[in-house]
Amino acid sequence: MKDVIRSGIKTPAYFVHHKEYVTDKNYEDDNVFFNIDNLESLCKKCHNKEHFSSKEEYTFDENGDVIKNEEKHKRNAVN
Repeated sequence: MKDVIRSGIKTPAYFVHHKEYVTDKNYEDDNVFFNIDNLESLCKKCHNKEHFSSKEEYTFDENGDVIKNEEKHKRNAVN
């Protein structure tokens, strides 16, 4: 497993991320899907931030797992 260094912190890689997102229009394009220059290793937290941080209905728990904001409120109410 490859390590990722972001913000000066070394973390095990969790995902191979496509820099140019794979979509229903380009998923058969080998230059997008398999091109090594379009891939990067990301830890779980960074990958989730890349894909979900702009969506207000999602947030992250202490492990970097994606949770819906309504679930976060339920968890806080229990604690």
